[in-house]
Amino acid sequence: MFKPAGLATESEFIARHGEALWDRDLDAYQEITKVEPMRRAMLETGAQAWISGRRRDQGGDRTDLPILEQSGERIKVNPLAAWTRKEVWGHILSRNLPYNPLHDLGYPSIGDRPLTEKADAEAGERSGRWKGRGKTECGIHTNI
Repeated sequence: MFKPAGLATESEFIARHGEALWDRDLDAYQEITKVEPMRRAMLETGAQAWISGRRRDQGGDRTDLPILEQSGERIKVNPLAAWTRKEVWGHILSRNLPYNPLHDLGYPSIGDRPLTEKADAEAGERSGRWKGRGKTECGIHTNI
């Protein structure tokens, strides 16, 4: 597992960056906790492609999501792009696949602990992410 560079624990993160960095500088928080570790993972493993679970029916910038994307020398594969939420859950349940128990508690989209809340059913499954912060992506899908 790749973690923020030089930081093995949450307490080390807080010691270096202070409490609640996500409230003070959300972009820096996302860069440190997600984007940089993902870039490093791709580099250190020599990965030339990666797979995402994004779907078109999640809306926003994902509406026209292609199955294959190329960014520089890397390829991103979105095998579920054309699937619906109903199809994904049908697949999970019909095959008795494990899933995060937070889904059963009203969290249809799960991200960072301090930035994920229960979703508003009328506002869509990703409505519990970055509430009131004007973001729809953490950066790994826009910066890698």
